[in-house]
Amino acid sequence: MDAIDFRKNLGERLRTVRKAQGLSQDKLAKMIGGTSDGSYVSRIENEKVGISVDGLFRIAEALDVKLSDLLDFEKAASSIIRK
Repeated sequence: MDAIDFRKNLGERLRTVRKAQGLSQDKLAKMIGGTSDGSYVSRIENEKVGISVDGLFRIAEALDVKLSDLLDFEKAASSIIRK
């Protein structure tokens, strides 16, 4: 899994979890202590920006999910094993 695949996967999973919880991008941005609008969340969901480990933890905590719910560790591990 390369950085582009990682961002795409994270963006898709973040969008799915956020929508399942009925949260707007603006609301999630406020919950994680970011900007007052959802532009940061939008950029993550649309693969326009990377995210720090701290950012990942803040998002997982705000959504009350495990970090593994946002990341596809199985896919990443199988990619490493194949190399």
